[in-house]
Amino acid sequence: MVLVLSTDVLAYLRGIISTYRINDKYASPVEMVIKLINLARTIKGSLDIYAGTGKEELLNYLTDWCDVNQGAFENVLNEMINLEYIHTDVNASIEKASSFTVLMNALFKKLNELEYIGKKSDSNIFVKEDVIVEEQVKNDVVFSWNKSNGNIQTQINYYE
Repeated sequence: MVLVLSTDVLAYLRGIISTYRINDKYASPVEMVIKLINLARTIKGSLDIYAGTGKEELLNYLTDWCDVNQGAFENVLNEMINLEYIHTDVNASIEKASSFTVLMNALFKKLNELEYIGKKSDSNIFVKEDVIVEEQVKNDVVFSWNKSNGNIQTQINYYE
């Protein structure tokens, strides 16, 4: 669940980072606010795909690590999504955007520091650690094309 959230956030940021770095430093504040609103929508969308207890468990897990309750966490997201930008009162928008970015920064910073991302041990569920041992494997990939039906077949041969 956290992987989906992180992947969605990364995909969104990957799509806007160049515009943000080059264009937005010369643009009006509304451009940055729009990007933060879209980021909040991306995060909320990633959370909303888990119906019922799945969403509840994920939100509880996330809020455990950023020292805020679930209601406050969702409230910060919803305030950012529903932000009404008023160009003559930029300070109000910046305050809400700042609350959102501080919370998300704390959350992702904490998730980055964790050795394991999983449920806490007091929930009677344990996080399994899989150790991947790298072995040098030589392999061949063979592609063949069937002219009659246009299909491409792939065959991978592994040698140790």
